[in-house]
Amino acid sequence: MVAAKMRTHEGRDMDGAGAANRFGSETGEVVLDAVMRWREWVHRRVESVQPLDGDRGRIRHSIDCTPPPDARLAYEPRERKRRLSRVEGDAIVPLAMVAKGPMRHLDATGSDGRALPLLTMNDGQAIAFSVLTWALGREGIATSSAVNRALRAIVGPEGPRLEAAIEPLAEDGTWAGEQLWRGHQLSVELGDLLRDLGRSFLLVALVPAAHLGRRQILKFSFHWEVRPPVDTSPLTRLARPLVAFGLTTATLTVPMMNASDAESYHLEFRTPPELDCVALTLLGGASPTARDVGGEAVAHAHGRFETGHASTAEVELRVRRRGAWRLTWAAALVTSAISVFAVALPGAASVLRDSENGGSALMLAAPALLIGLAAARRESSLSSWMLSPLRSVNVAFALGLFAMAGSIVGGLVAPWIDVLWWTVASVSTVVALLLTVANRVRASGVPPVRPGYSATDRQASDEGERHVRS
Repeated sequence: MVAAKMRTHEGRDMDGAGAANRFGSETGEVVLDAVMRWREWVHRRVESVQPLDGDRGRIRHSIDCTPPPDARLAYEPRERKRRLSRVEGDAIVPLAMVAKGPMRHLDATGSDGRALPLLTMNDGQAIAFSVLTWALGREGIATSSAVNRALRAIVGPEGPRLEAAIEPLAEDGTWAGEQLWRGHQLSVELGDLLRDLGRSFLLVALVPAAHLGRRQILKFSFHWEVRPPVDTSPLTRLARPLVAFGLTTATLTVPMMNASDAESYHLEFRTPPELDCVALTLLGGASPTARDVGGEAVAHAHGRFETGHASTAEVELRVRRRGAWRLTWAAALVTSAISVFAVALPGAASVLRDSENGGSALMLAAPALLIGLAAARRESSLSSWMLSPLRSVNVAFALGLFAMAGSIVGGLVAPWIDVLWWTVASVSTVVALLLTVANRVRASGVPPVRPGYSATDRQASDEGERHVRS
């Protein structure tokens, strides 16, 4: 995938000092105003969450906006004093707050469909620093070398690790034991901005200055690392097989990116092929459109949010009656039929065990091999986490049939051979019955039981830091 182009002055990456000279207090003022007024000029945000194969996923963010027609947003300092109609170069447009870390496979496009230039990390840090210094000055807090060091640390790449130090700074004005300003002097908005710029960076794009004040669509997307949910309690570990069998559902919570920074926020969840989306709900949204129960492959919900600091969505998922589930059901029925026939039909056990040409052992080993081969499939980590109990059951069936075949070839004697065969017959029959009941329940349209299920599936690693949590 083609990554978005990164543009800097004269085609070279600028160092921190050069970026600081380019983006001073004037830039801090206009960018702060644009960020604080996102809801006025960002009409719609559409976020699409898509798990891919293995540990990969993709986040796509689309912004329907009318960037502020302000000449001070010009990228070149010499053009900021001109009238907007005379600005010939590019203008800086803050798009979103994105959790800090490398954005892998970053792709951004403008309203014309071409690659959208994005500012470098040094430029972004310099803009964030100028935003904070301007905001502090507006609230009567003078900057000093100590204040500047603290702010540069916060907006830098180590910001997420400084959360414990940022909190007392926002509340009491203390940083590393040093009093930088009076306690409780910051406004709530500036305190939140400090926290946001500590854990996130301001993604800033370059658009032609002629496009300022015009409605347009700006897009960016990147890969995140899908991490399987963690079973944190015995209850969740016990419920997980029921989720795999289709008797219950699993509910994931998805943090929403900049949900309150737009007139309308839309979330799409692209359900992996092996799963069904029972419901997608945007928590905190009072509108009926904040919940989608259509069961489509792409669930879509939208609403308007006053605050986005704790905005999350819930995705209720269940395993589909196809693929791995259908394979497990077939494997259970085959294993149950073979093993029950072998132990329950009068005289069948003695005939199978007394076979001298190995035909009975081959009859047992052949379906075991087919079950084992069919169970090996590649899918997203989210699907794999929900389907892994089915994989384990398939492996157990294959091993059980292989063990029955091996007991014939190896001459296993009673009572151990009876115990082995009856165990395989009992377990496979129980699983076949459970899957049959689940199939009947799903066919009848009765909603599955929804347990209090909680786990974690991250939409971003420590590098990308965008996550889905279950």
